[in-house]
Amino acid sequence: MPRHDGTLKPLLRLKPQLSVKMRKAVKTLLVALLVLLPLVPHASAVDSPSPRHGARMIYDPVNQRVLLFGGAKYENRYTFYNDIWAFDTASETWSQVEAPTGPQGRLNHNMVYDPDRRQIILFGGFSSSDRIGDTWTYSIAENAWTRISASPSPPPRSDAGFVYDEAHGVAVLFGGYGLNDSHPDDTWVFDPEAGAWTQMSPQMSPPAMYGCMMVYDRANQASLLHGGHWSSSTQSGIHGYISSIWVYDLDEDSWTEIQTASKPPGRYWHMMAYDTSRGESLIHGGSAGGDNPMSDAWTYDYATNTWTQVTQDGGPGQRENTWIAYDEANDAYVLFGGLGQGLQVSGLKGDTWMLRLENGRGSWSLVEAEPTEEPTVEPSGDIRGYPFAAMALSLVLAVWALRKRAGLAEPIQCGRSCVLATAKSNASSWGRPGRVPLHPRAWPRASSPPRCL
Repeated sequence: MPRHDGTLKPLLRLKPQLSVKMRKAVKTLLVALLVLLPLVPHASAVDSPSPRHGARMIYDPVNQRVLLFGGAKYENRYTFYNDIWAFDTASETWSQVEAPTGPQGRLNHNMVYDPDRRQIILFGGFSSSDRIGDTWTYSIAENAWTRISASPSPPPRSDAGFVYDEAHGVAVLFGGYGLNDSHPDDTWVFDPEAGAWTQMSPQMSPPAMYGCMMVYDRANQASLLHGGHWSSSTQSGIHGYISSIWVYDLDEDSWTEIQTASKPPGRYWHMMAYDTSRGESLIHGGSAGGDNPMSDAWTYDYATNTWTQVTQDGGPGQRENTWIAYDEANDAYVLFGGLGQGLQVSGLKGDTWMLRLENGRGSWSLVEAEPTEEPTVEPSGDIRGYPFAAMALSLVLAVWALRKRAGLAEPIQCGRSCVLATAKSNASSWGRPGRVPLHPRAWPRASSPPRCL
């Protein structure tokens, strides 16, 4: 532990010249600083995102990396994140993307990758403002967020099915969890070129539900929906979990349910991604109610309409309400965080896993990265890495100002005001806690005029 004696020597030399009241004030300030010292955030290296659930990820094929945005944790109240992270599968490392001001923190938002414009499309989610209905695009090349003001627009919601239809260059949204516990069954299409939403009018739709997953099957140019938690709009307490596949045809504006001979158990809040190398979709985990998430994995081949259960070697185990993305350059799936057994508190995860498939078997590997409890915090107005030294320096300056008021330093004129120090909190634009400077309080004016030496 470093010694701080040298930093405080100027203060100790001043002690004989200070009045009794001033010495008491200095002692009080020193004790307060020592008490506050453990609370001052230190700059620290960050290896991976903090533990969270409800985050969303996409694959950036240009930079061959996975991008993560948002999520939350719950400890008596929600803490929402709006930071961006990049995972490099080849080196198995995370790095934080320092982006300018963007969307507020949220979880279970609806997010897809637009390969035509190399951007992320984001809609809604659950935040400190309840369910929200804002639309944003994030340019990966320019590292810039843009809010889209569109009217009409889908009502606020989280947990919807959302997919980018590459054949038509638009994003398709279905269902979700709306305000006042509503579960819409509407279908919307977002045109990123025009920045406009259009509500569709299919004659038949999947049941009203939330927590469903959608992927785009590039080989068959099909928008697939799987899973979801449905509930009856007419009979209270009647609900269930979807196990079938639905396909949306934009040209015909129609939904079609696909029946299979065998299929996984119904679920919601699971993970789903499309494997461009094998032309099949993967699902993993999810929930069918209760506090015991699923841990199974299945692949679905749309061309043959068959499900195959994956034999897993190791893995993250029970997991729900997180995301998985397929890295086509490295032929691997990337999973981060989520909720395990115990859910919100004891089940919150911050681990990173990679999955590789070969001949019907899935081999999981854990990425050795230490997640942080909170996003990086760098204190403002501090000597980087030496908060105690900065506080001691502030203390010395405060005592010097006191001596100046009391006439113990150079002569001063009565009534002269003294400005000790100011600092501004520089809050990070991505929801990370802002820098926390030490603001010295203004000392009380002397009860009698200072003596001029």
